[in-house]
Amino acid sequence: MVINVLKSSFIIFLLFLSSGNVFCQVQTMGVTTYDKSATYNGYIFYSPFYYSDAYLIDNCGFLVNSWDRNNRPGLSGYLTKSGLMLRTNKVIGAQYSQLSTGGNIELVDWNNNTIWSSDFNEFEFIQHHDAVLMPNGNIIFIGWERISQSEQIAYGRVPNNASSPYLWGEFIQEIKPIGSSDYEIVWEWHLQDHFVQDYNPSLSNFGVVRDEIGKVDINYLGPGAWDDDDWWHCNALDYNPALDQILVNSRNNNELWIIDHSTTTQQAQGSSGGNSGKGGELLFRWGNPAAYKRGTSANLKMYGSHGHYWIPSGLPNAGKIMYFNNGDDRPQGYYSTVELIEPIFENGEYKKMNNQHYYPIQPEIVYEAPNPFDFVSTYLSNAQQLPNGNVFINEGGTGRLFEIDSNNNIVWEYITPVNYNGPNNQGAIITSNSNFRAYKYAAEHPALINKDLSPGELIEGDSEFNKCKDTSTEDQFVPDGFSINYVLGSNLLTIQNDAFLQLDLTIFSSSGKQIISTTIGELRNDIDLSSLNQGIYVIRITSNENKNILTKRIVKF
Repeated sequence: MVINVLKSSFIIFLLFLSSGNVFCQVQTMGVTTYDKSATYNGYIFYSPFYYSDAYLIDNCGFLVNSWDRNNRPGLSGYLTKSGLMLRTNKVIGAQYSQLSTGGNIELVDWNNNTIWSSDFNEFEFIQHHDAVLMPNGNIIFIGWERISQSEQIAYGRVPNNASSPYLWGEFIQEIKPIGSSDYEIVWEWHLQDHFVQDYNPSLSNFGVVRDEIGKVDINYLGPGAWDDDDWWHCNALDYNPALDQILVNSRNNNELWIIDHSTTTQQAQGSSGGNSGKGGELLFRWGNPAAYKRGTSANLKMYGSHGHYWIPSGLPNAGKIMYFNNGDDRPQGYYSTVELIEPIFENGEYKKMNNQHYYPIQPEIVYEAPNPFDFVSTYLSNAQQLPNGNVFINEGGTGRLFEIDSNNNIVWEYITPVNYNGPNNQGAIITSNSNFRAYKYAAEHPALINKDLSPGELIEGDSEFNKCKDTSTEDQFVPDGFSINYVLGSNLLTIQNDAFLQLDLTIFSSSGKQIISTTIGELRNDIDLSSLNQGIYVIRITSNENKNILTKRIVKF
């Protein structure tokens, strides 16, 4: 009995960024699973991390539209309700050196025409990660701004921990696009206006951190964070028009923050004003109460997470916040999950427990792989609630997009075929095909109405594998008790073979060189990988009739 190629395909971690133009007689990219009866009928948008184009494909993987933007994303991109694509871009000569920098925001029509574009790249600041088109047509975005060593000390930073020469503070700015390239600043919020510290009592922001939970401790460095200029690394932004609030996630603090947008810019600098009466202070924070000295590592809930957003009204789980929990410093080991939280907002404020932790107590796990370590993205990634109850997931670091039904069955899966060299041909062992975000849209989405949605070619080129078929999950025959497992960082590959099938195992390097070839047929088969150097490897298991049983990609280090 056989299963579809790459039904379970993953890269645990990228130790180097390279693309192998290596061809095997197996499918390595494109649509690998498609249960037409269970998959949401829509179109998939993604903007590859390392390439300049953005793509829209159908459920069969056929190209419907593409946008050639000349620059890599910086980092978000998506289709808006205005009918345009909003995309951030990496500018040449960025003033901040970081993979997540952008510096430009643009609005682009279906035919790749730039409707509006403007740079946000100065010595003092730069746009990074995310931007959101608001219902009124304005745009909010996240930016970094420089805080000098002397300013850090004035804010109460412990001198030995002061970043040199600058600390990158976070800010959020709302701008109104004007014409084709101009804009007006409408509103802004700066994290440095809300620092608290318990180091220097002579400073005005001195306080008891555990009691000042609406402020951010300038001396706190979260687990898994980088001890460098990028202290907070905010990576997700969303706007809730019903509440007039903004959501922002700090990856390095392992916290989700919510702030009041109803304030004026002046009120946002302080602790009063706006609908909340709290000015620009945090209205809600969740994921790591140790960040405000109300917990320990045992209370940690977020692990380097990405992609936080409020689920819109009219969808299942409306009003809840969905996010991709990557797995950094997870006590059980490094694996990813998709999760939901539902903050309790009553009488104009978010409800807390007696210990000053905000509700909920625990997140709701939307998706965790049957073998948790089969689902890992060390960075990037997001998930999206679909109207039919399914969830669309971007396992960003590995270039794997998939959709699950309410029973956590994978009903659709796609390995993105684009890396920094552009589209790769089917059969190549592809790496560096990461995606910051990916989304799925119905044909009725405003950006798709009255557009030509007829399918074109497959991005990865035509092949025997990439024919659109109704591959229902009931038609996939997985041998009972058959599994292949590799634990990150170990030297042992374990294959469970309850049916005692006689199989051939071959391991290829990223360049396509055959490294190991052996037969397996025992109940438990342990393959010693200690002789392999660090790198990416493809494991292929076939039957004696040379039928493909399973292909997996792993990284050894």
